[in-house]
Order: sequence, then structure tokens, then C-alpha cells
Amino acid sequence: MPIIIDRRKNPGKKNLGNRQRFLDRYKDQIRDAARKHVGDRSISDSGDQEISISSQGINEPRFGHKSDSGDWDYVLPGNKDYVPGDTIDKPRGGAGGRGTEGSIGASGEDEFTFLLNYDEYLDLIFDDLELPDLIKASEKTIQGHQMRRAGFTTAGVPSNLNVERTAIAGLSRRIALRSPKLSRIKELEKLLETEEDEAKRKPIAEEIERLRIRANAISFLDNVDLRYNNFTPRPRPITQAVMFCVMDVSFSMGEREKIIAKKFFILLHLFLKRRYKEIDVVFVRHHEEAEECDEETFFTSKVSGGTKVSSAYEVVADAIKYRYPADDWNIYIAQASDGDNYGNDNDTCQKILDDMLPDVQFMAYIEILREQMELLSMTTTNLWKTIENVQADHPQIAMHNIQDEKDILTVFRKFFKSKDNG
Repeated sequence: MPIIIDRRKNPGKKNLGNRQRFLDRYKDQIRDAARKHVGDRSISDSGDQEISISSQGINEPRFGHKSDSGDWDYVLPGNKDYVPGDTIDKPRGGAGGRGTEGSIGASGEDEFTFLLNYDEYLDLIFDDLELPDLIKASEKTIQGHQMRRAGFTTAGVPSNLNVERTAIAGLSRRIALRSPKLSRIKELEKLLETEEDEAKRKPIAEEIERLRIRANAISFLDNVDLRYNNFTPRPRPITQAVMFCVMDVSFSMGEREKIIAKKFFILLHLFLKRRYKEIDVVFVRHHEEAEECDEETFFTSKVSGGTKVSSAYEVVADAIKYRYPADDWNIYIAQASDGDNYGNDNDTCQKILDDMLPDVQFMAYIEILREQMELLSMTTTNLWKTIENVQADHPQIAMHNIQDEKDILTVFRKFFKSKDNG
């Protein structure tokens, strides 16, 4: 039974079923095309993505006019060769001039282009990947705390004093303490009006005066009336993340190395985007000195001179301390380098990492091998050995070498491969 797929856009998602069947039929082709498309994106890109796959193998029935039969009417402006009643051969390409199978000189369609929404795009790229168990466990236990109102208390700091509640408490206390005395005064005043014996009137008048003095002596505000706003910390899950992109931009990092780094950063950003509602990206470039910059400067600028990696770690550590505290943010670091670093700087790098990593969820370090250089010869760079030493105490570090662009996705999948998928 033929399957007819409607390629029109979905008004009100009326055609969602057909679309999903198409994605299921050609999932492998679409997934490969989506993963190849990663390198053409900006790190912060979002929204619908246009994907192209080969039209070969997409044998879908189509309704159309048969090109070699039937009567066709044409309007030929500027005609100088034909008169009414003449017969004209049909165009070999069929209606609309499109090439069809078997037509002479027709090339047909080589690619089929369509839009994937953002969620579909991410699902296809990362359908069998997940955060490592270590990271997921820490996400379950690490919670931020938010101070929320929890009624009132009789003790607190002056800045939390609630004037309205305090005034109400003072008024209530005055009413409660004065009411018995005022009631007694009214009774004695009535008695005084009916009493004619002067000897008996005097003590009644004295008692009335004494009660009035006591009633007026009740203060308008007392320490027991003070009411303070009470705040208690309540745990809340941390649903936001920050991703630090750290890259060496010294002269040794050429265009090839930066392209490899960019594709890896894009993959990590897309992967985290699936799991967090909000994600910030901070770009830190370094040579002998480090600085934060925008994405364009990060990937296009090149600086001559040496490499001091600790300067980048210091910028990241300061940003975590003052702008992205671990109580409020899940922190991820992605670093790309060719392994160059001043020899006397490695101890400083190790110390900064030891202090910073307890607050970090995950750190990925990729060392990009230079062309024509063997893999084994590069695993002994000073920077590699330094980070490897730190990894022994901080298992949230993942390290790998990358020789070529085609290795990027393989390395990324090794970092985040689901155990259920081997």
C-alpha cells in the first residue's frame, strides 16, 4: 500500500502525524545530516533548522499529469512560428519544466530540504547520549536555597521590622490592659454620682484617680509588641547552567584547530540546552593573558606570543565566584588547546583547578593534535599531564585528543555515551 506524505507546513499541527511518520522512516539519514549541520551553526543559535537529505531512496507517490498524453493548451507570447490549428510537441521536462525520470537532459532533484524544529533537531543529534552518572547524581543533591516569607517573629534585625504589625500588636496590648481599668472607672463614677455621704465619696474619687493614672501609664509601644518579618530558606532545584568556553588563541592555534574547537563547543552547548531552561555562555580566550570576549572575537582573533593557561583559569574562577556561584548555577567548562603552555605555569594551573573544580559539574578538555603528528607523541604535553594529575582527584574531568574534524562527534559521544547503549 503506498504511503502518501503531505509536505505542506502544518497549520495548527494538523499534519503532525504525517510529519512524524516521515521522520521515523528516514531517521538515520536525517540524523546524519543534522550532525553534519552542526559545524555551520553559531554556538548560541536556536530555532528551526533547515536540513537537506538526499532524495534517493525517498520513493513517495506523487500525483501529477502524465507528460506524454492528453491535450495541453499553451500561451506563447511573441509567437512568429505558429498559427492557430498547428500542433506543438510537449516539453520533454513535463509540466512546469521539472525533470522527470527518463526525460532527456533532465537532472531531477538531488536533495530534499525541510525544516526541523529545535527540539526535533536536538533529539536527533543526542538521542542516545546522557549526562554521566556523576553529574546526574550531583544535580539531584545540589540545590539552591531561596529566602521566602514565613510569617512574623518577635526577634530580628531592625531592617526586618514590620511597622504595621508592630502598631497592631501595641494597640491590642493597650486595649487589653486598659479595658478592665476603664470599666472599673465607669462603675465607680456611677457610684460616686449616687453617693451623698462625703466621707464615702472621698475614697471612691481617690480610687478613680488611681485607676486613671494606671490606665494612662500603659505605654503605646513595648518590646513585646515588636514584630519582624520572618524569612526561612527553602530548597529549590537549580535549573540553569553556565558554560565556559576556554581556548588558546596564540599563534600555534591555527584556523584548523579553531574550527575543531568551535564544533566541539557547539555540540556541548546543544547538549546542555536540552537539560536546562537557561544557559549562559562565557567565552574566555587566552595567550599570555586572558580575557572575556564575544563569540566573533573568540573564534576569529589571533595573537602572537606565548601561552599561559593559568590566566584563563583565573578569569573563569573569578566569574564563578562573583557572577555564577555554585549555589545558583550548574557550571560546565570546555577547554580546547594544542597542549602548549609555559613550563613554570603548570603548577599554578593545577592549584587553580584544585580550588575551582569542587564547584564544577563537568569539565571537558580536548587537546587538538597538529597535522602529521602521531597521537601517542602528543599525550605527554606538559598541560596534558597537569590536567591528568588533577583528574585523579576530580573525576568530573574528561580528556581526549582530537586529530581531525571527523573525530569530534566520536570523542563527544565517548564523553556522554549512555550506559544502556554500550
